[in-house]
Amino acid sequence: EQSKMCHARLRKLRELDQTTKVPFILVELRGEGNGRGFVELCGKDEYGVYDSLGKWLIKEWSCKKLDGGDLREDTPVPFSDALYEWNNFKAKDDGTSNMGLATMRLIDFM
Repeated sequence: EQSKMCHARLRKLRELDQTTKVPFILVELRGEGNGRGFVELCGKDEYGVYDSLGKWLIKEWSCKKLDGGDLREDTPVPFSDALYEWNNFKAKDDGTSNMGLATMRLIDFM
């Protein structure tokens, strides 16, 4: 029941999004431990940004595109428009990681 409600709400939001004029994109880098990271994309796919960024993530960071779900009620609730596995995320026992450097490289690309 909760899943159906979430999917219905997301479908309504997607319809509303089609009427907005200002494009935006949110890129979330997420690390869950050494060698276990994810990149999530949310927002409007203007000017082919999803394709360009996806190709760059696969080539430069060796990411793998994952199925992030869709708005069908028989799938998990999608939390992003595109999802990538990022196995080159590095985290040490002292809490340091390559997240900052990766962020700067992403900004340079964008």
